[in-house]
Amino acid sequence: MSGTRLALRTAAVLLAGGLSLVAGAQSGGGLEVRAFLQPGGSITETQSVQLVIEIQGDSRGTEVSTSGLGRLTNLQVVAGPSTRFNSRWSNGRWSAKSQLVYTLVPRAAGPAMVPELKVSIGGRTYTTDPIRLEVKPAPSGVPPRSGGGPGGRTGAGDGADLFLRAVLGKEEAWVGEAISLTVLLYTTERFAGNPSLADDPSLSSFWVEDIEVDPRDKFNTKVDGRVYLAAPLIHKIIVPQTSGELEIGQFVMQIPVRLRSTGDPFESFFSFNRTKPVVRKTQPLKLKVRSLPSAGRMDDFSGAVGVFTLKVGLDRAEAGVNDAVALTATVEGEGFLRAVGAPVLDPPPDLKVFDPKVSASSRTVRGKLVSRKTWEWVLIPLTTGEMQIPPVRFQYFD
Repeated sequence: MSGTRLALRTAAVLLAGGLSLVAGAQSGGGLEVRAFLQPGGSITETQSVQLVIEIQGDSRGTEVSTSGLGRLTNLQVVAGPSTRFNSRWSNGRWSAKSQLVYTLVPRAAGPAMVPELKVSIGGRTYTTDPIRLEVKPAPSGVPPRSGGGPGGRTGAGDGADLFLRAVLGKEEAWVGEAISLTVLLYTTERFAGNPSLADDPSLSSFWVEDIEVDPRDKFNTKVDGRVYLAAPLIHKIIVPQTSGELEIGQFVMQIPVRLRSTGDPFESFFSFNRTKPVVRKTQPLKLKVRSLPSAGRMDDFSGAVGVFTLKVGLDRAEAGVNDAVALTATVEGEGFLRAVGAPVLDPPPDLKVFDPKVSASSRTVRGKLVSRKTWEWVLIPLTTGEMQIPPVRFQYFD
């Protein structure tokens, strides 16, 4: 294969504004509703931002619903809503405030917007103003990092030293070739739970096999001189079904991290076992896929790519007229077989042949896909005599 390298793209984002971006508040019915983003200011592509819908006034026991989030521009919801409520008595007056909190991440560089939202509270509808922001590329000279970098140099701005990387087993592939795709988490943080997948890319141009991740496969490694624990979170085998430059989008994961101590004993006491969710994304990947050569290809080639063996056998060598005989063909080896058709069987005219029963299985061995597929035909001899079954053919591209 050629030395074509994997093309990676990265972008950082900037949310215009100060400490928060606030949409106009609407009052009525003794309540005041507003929407805003936290934090404002500069964030990276992998930083999450919180959309807060705040209700001033007592809305306890009242059904609250929000519509309009499906029209986000260049933003996606990865978590929420979570709810917060607090109240206090001050100067002879009681006040209450509740919040619905959504976690958003930007999709790419360019304009972004939270549209006007309809907030229904006890049958009354409140409307927030749109929040417009600009998602800008990272300034030149800043090294890209998938989801934040070591020591916070290119981190997400949330103080958590962890990032994600998506890794392909090969930089270039053939149509039908099985390629490993692994998402790794690099971290120096203590977890408070298992990371969860908030969003994953469409892999419509691929056959996909999900492989169980072995938690023992984690390892220590140095990145930019800093030691990280690298742990696989997702492992897939992807098989391209078309040629060209195929894009693999971003995996977005939410990771619960324990809050760090600031050195203040009082604060450390109250922050014991407290956690915060952080969001990280992988960089999008591109895989160059080549068409299979036509030279030497038979008409019955069914798309198998890899290295395989074929075994064929009968369950018995003698049978009576109209007795059933089983003919089994098994293909096994390194590569993808689930979408591959049956070997070619050319029986003599005095044998009636039924459609084969098919079974398939696969496993990974040292990061490579090993597959096995079996076809079992039932043959019925219609006359007496010796019948010769021609060789069974199975063609694959190595």
